[in-house]
Amino acid sequence: MGATVTDSLFSAVELATAGRAGYRLQHVEVFNWGTFDSRVWRLSPHGETSLLTGDIGSGKSTLVDAITTLLLPANKIAYNKAAGADSRERTLRSYVEGHYKSERIEATGASRPIGLRDQNAYSVVLGVFVNDGYDETVTLAQVFHQKDRTGQPDRFFVTATSELSVETDFAGFGADLNSLRRRLRVGGAEITNGFPDYGRTVRRLLGIRSEQAMELFHQTVSMKSVGNLNEFVRNHMLEPADAAAKVKGIVGHFEDLTKAHDAVKRAREQLEALRPLVATTVKYDDALVRRADFEAQRQAVRLFFAELRIRLLGETIASNTDLRAHRAAEADEAGAGRHRLAADREQLITERTGAGGDRVSQLEQLASSLRAEAQVRRGRRDRFSARLADAGLVDAGLVDGGLAESGLSEVTDAGSFSALLTATPIARQAATDEQAALDGQVGELTVSQGELKRTSEETNTELFSLAGRTSNLPSSQLEIRGQLCADLGIDESELPFAGELIDVGDDHSAWRGAAERVLRGFALSLIVPQHHYDGVARWVNERRLTHRRTDGRVVGSRLVYERMPARRVRVKSPTASGVLLLADTLEVRDGPFRDYLEGELVRRADYRCVADLAQFRDERRAVTKQGQVRSGDRHEKDDRSRVDDPKAWVLGWVNERKVAALTEQRSEQQRLLVDLDEQLKRARARRTAAQSRVTALASLAEYTSWAELDWASALSEAEQHHAERSRLLSGSSTLTEIERRLEANAERLPPSTTD
Repeated sequence: MGATVTDSLFSAVELATAGRAGYRLQHVEVFNWGTFDSRVWRLSPHGETSLLTGDIGSGKSTLVDAITTLLLPANKIAYNKAAGADSRERTLRSYVEGHYKSERIEATGASRPIGLRDQNAYSVVLGVFVNDGYDETVTLAQVFHQKDRTGQPDRFFVTATSELSVETDFAGFGADLNSLRRRLRVGGAEITNGFPDYGRTVRRLLGIRSEQAMELFHQTVSMKSVGNLNEFVRNHMLEPADAAAKVKGIVGHFEDLTKAHDAVKRAREQLEALRPLVATTVKYDDALVRRADFEAQRQAVRLFFAELRIRLLGETIASNTDLRAHRAAEADEAGAGRHRLAADREQLITERTGAGGDRVSQLEQLASSLRAEAQVRRGRRDRFSARLADAGLVDAGLVDGGLAESGLSEVTDAGSFSALLTATPIARQAATDEQAALDGQVGELTVSQGELKRTSEETNTELFSLAGRTSNLPSSQLEIRGQLCADLGIDESELPFAGELIDVGDDHSAWRGAAERVLRGFALSLIVPQHHYDGVARWVNERRLTHRRTDGRVVGSRLVYERMPARRVRVKSPTASGVLLLADTLEVRDGPFRDYLEGELVRRADYRCVADLAQFRDERRAVTKQGQVRSGDRHEKDDRSRVDDPKAWVLGWVNERKVAALTEQRSEQQRLLVDLDEQLKRARARRTAAQSRVTALASLAEYTSWAELDWASALSEAEQHHAERSRLLSGSSTLTEIERRLEANAERLPPSTTD
């Protein structure tokens, strides 16, 4: 498959050798590059200065452009520059497709290039650099693939710290370049998809300190002439110097000096302005003396007003003493008059008794007593009626109590009161049962509301956490890692969760649910490198793992972490033609954890992705799109969450779908909270009404007889006694005169003295 260019087309002429330190080109290999077709072509300078010669069109510039492509980005390369050709004569596409002639199209009159290769071919450019002084080898390679006939070729970049070759490492992988990628990574090579990362890796491996050296290399590749040597040295060999920054510094320093001079002038002016301060101080001291004099006068004013107040109050006291003596004399005279009126009243009562007025007095006392009793019964009856209304018996017609059967709609006599006494216990028991049922309903609604509020707050917390990151992991796990990293002084990127670095490829999105079911436990595992293992193990062992819930409670947590050894045996993925493994659907993020995770996925995700149960039964380890997992004789399907529910996802570094699902869930939770609030308000109102009925029905037990409520009968009896008294008085003129004099006496006596 291989051929040596120096043996067939060119001759390598050794020019000079000086020292063996530093990286030197050992050999360069091309496969399907330009007109070098179908096999591997090698140019081997062996680290020496070499001269590449040959006829026009023999491929010298093609090889030079291959080396240039290895070291420079595509936007800076001028292909076929060594031949002095136009910059558009050759392109990366022309080299990958192997253009060797043009063909004229008769229909349009235009021409199109004819290539040696179709879209199924791929191209490889590989260079090996050796540092003999330190026994180090670096391999740089680029793999190209032309997907269509219109755009530029796709490519990926390969770097390795060992010697690779096209024939050994870039062949025999099949038709899928992803298989080549995996094989190269397993072999220890680093693969990138963009030139910036590749360029930084190349400069680091070859010891190139800046991009200026690569720019100089670009300008000197096959250079035929230099127009202006000064300009060439200034633009390509000297580091740029920023004179503007220095000028800006000088100007800033001058401005600082100007500000200092202005500050000195301002200080002198301030000293001149302070000279009047002495005169002002003298005035201030004089003002203090005058203020002290005024304060002494003000203190004297207090004593003056106190003496004046004493004199005025003394005069007022003397006047009030005289008035009090006058009022006391009037009170003594009024007391003597009251005693005379009382004596007259007693004499009149005696005369009324002697004239046969005992029955009149008795009837008067009975009427007065019954009127007072009627007033007491009326108040008791009003309270009774209010309690009946609170108990709901009046409005309901006492149907539940049985009064409706008696034809009564309210309590107006002893019969309806007796029916009430019978109906009250039944109504009270019904109200008590209703209250108990409503208590249970309110309790259930309160618990549901609290649980829904807690889950809604958890959803809000999760959404807030997802807004500040791109992963799908639960915030409780990230909180524990944050505590751990803060205590140990470790950057969180050095202790990732596996789920942050593993995702399902877009081409296999239908298997995301299955991958989440199989790898959820591993995705929630913290990856701990060997050099952090002791500190992490000690931290976890010496404390209780907790996180704070949205309701403020601190609860225990669970943490799983796996040690990533410093040295590990590479695990190769089993290859099976026409079989899709779950590991094939996954992508691993580039970085220091990539090799470890790929090895773990080979072991943990070696499940066959099957389309139906017939295949599922035939495989020992298999998974379906519906999330059923088989491992030997153990079968599992966890439907606590839907297989396509993004809210439960933990894999990947893009969380837009999880955020959208949680946002929709939060809206639904808010709607349910509003419904629960309304239900709880109605239930509490009904419970309050039932409690009021129970209380009112219980208070009715204090009423035991109709007589204590029948104020109308007491008032009627009082009116009867008053009528009899009036009849007795109308039959005796003497009693009438005595009664008139008693009424006149009662009007003259104060109310407090009336019997």
